Amino acid sequence: MKFFFAIIISNLVGFAALASDPTPQVVPASYKNLYSPKGFDTNDNVQLTAEGTFASSCFKIAPPKITVSETNKIITLDAQAYKYSGMCMQLMIPFQQVIDLGIVKTAGLYKLQTADGRALGEVDIVKARTTQADDFLYAPVQRVSFTDGPTNQIQLRMELSQSCLKVAEIKIDKQEHVIVLQPILKLEHRFGCAMGYYPVTQTVELGSMKPGRYLIHVRSSGSQAVNQIIAVE
Repeated sequence: MKFFFAIIISNLVGFAALASDPTPQVVPASYKNLYSPKGFDTNDNVQLTAEGTFASSCFKIAPPKITVSETNKIITLDAQAYKYSGMCMQLMIPFQQVIDLGIVKTAGLYKLQTADGRALGEVDIVKARTTQADDFLYAPVQRVSFTDGPTNQIQLRMELSQSCLKVAEIKIDKQEHVIVLQPILKLEHRFGCAMGYYPVTQTVELGSMKPGRYLIHVRSSGSQAVNQIIAVE
């Protein structure tokens, strides 16, 4: 009899430990939209941005499973989520995720798909023209904000490290549901240059745009792009 009660108590302790375990499960998820900017080359960290929704507050986005086949020109992406136990609010929770593919050494047009073959789009990777990290010296952009309206303005906030650095140009490339911005710096060769922290704000106008959702992809120094999904009414 004592042995029987010991088994029951042991099982109850095990169930209690399982119920109190804060570690979430990793479960399959899905992307509603996947945005793939053009302009990456074979020495870039290729970045995609995805968005979707969860059905309750018990889910958070997790790193996806990624397989890159440079031979077949296929990139397989399977979204994953962390599922937490406990009380959940049953409501739609939107999420966004920046997906780093790393360096893809073979140029070409790659198909994006899930493991079961569902098409997610394409990403075009061109051959690098230089051994440098970037084609231009990009500004260190920290934040991006969008103002919807007749001119559809984007404001870039950055912090320059030297007083002689200036924003020479912001290239704008309007793609299908993606806007790529390249804020290019120039170094003025003059006396009195000083190191420090110099906040700079630059505003660009995109002009008229069709209603819909867009990815704003801003190239930044250190190969760390800033990505933000916006809605144009």
